Amino acid sequence: MNIRLIDRDVLIGLCATIIGLFMYNEADKLNAQASIFPKVILGIFIILSVLLLFQGIRKSIKNKYVQSSNTKMSISDLKIPFIMFLFILLYVILLDKLGFYISTAIFIPIVMLFYKDNNMIKIITTTFGTILFIVNFHKKM
Repeated sequence: MNIRLIDRDVLIGLCATIIGLFMYNEADKLNAQASIFPKVILGIFIILSVLLLFQGIRKSIKNKYVQSSNTKMSISDLKIPFIMFLFILLYVILLDKLGFYISTAIFIPIVMLFYKDNNMIKIITTTFGTILFIVNFHKKM
């Protein structure tokens, strides 16, 4: 049986758009002043996700009909994206409990350590640099 392969960017773009819209809705529940930065970042994230979705659709249309393969995706292929999804989910939950600044200060080092960036100076400067940027961004608003 011949099937048209759907590019993985379609699935990734669709999932990222849905998650971005959900997180934007959650950011809407924050204090009006505190929700500005998450909304800006999520807006950019949603735009890029939609572009990825359209790019994947374009790639899928260009794909030729091919015979279905017997290769299946294993659980180990989904391990890293699933763990990253759990980190983001934990971050969203902590946003409500601890606030934006503390949650961000926890999230950034955890993600950097997960991706094996063990340079502590880099982790500290990235975390504090991001927090200082966010604080200054909010002051100017």
